[in-house]
Amino acid sequence: MAKDISNLQDRALLVFAYLTAGRSGEIAGTVKKIGCQYMDSGGRNILLITMPNLKNRVRKQKQLPIPLDREGELVAMLQEYLDLLSDENILFPFCSRTAREKMKSIVGFDIRYMRHVRATHLVTMYDFNEQLLVRFMGWTDSRPAKYYMELRWVDFLSKM
Repeated sequence: MAKDISNLQDRALLVFAYLTAGRSGEIAGTVKKIGCQYMDSGGRNILLITMPNLKNRVRKQKQLPIPLDREGELVAMLQEYLDLLSDENILFPFCSRTAREKMKSIVGFDIRYMRHVRATHLVTMYDFNEQLLVRFMGWTDSRPAKYYMELRWVDFLSKM
């Protein structure tokens, strides 16, 4: 889906929303390019994204490691846009409402839906447990997980 978006900022918005599972207020108008750093961690190349965590009173920021060996194609699409910015530029310099409207016009669904998709993928494709999911999504506990994961029978068949 992202490959079909020609506008680099719009494509980056979709990819960033998916990779981070960020809320629109955490994505729009907040994250600077400098908050996206490439590094090596335990022999794996990652893109470490540091962003605000708006609904957690304890952890005000979250750091999300995006592994290039698993998400490299998406990171490359994001990087095309990052290459246009200086370190202090805000990635998406608009309000959260605009981010939601842009996402709706780009792909036909709300940015919040990307949180559902990412939460489901983290469990089904990355085998995240409850605590890892809580940490990645920026929740204070696991109660929201039941609303965010969209598991199908084929998702748990492989575990049986």
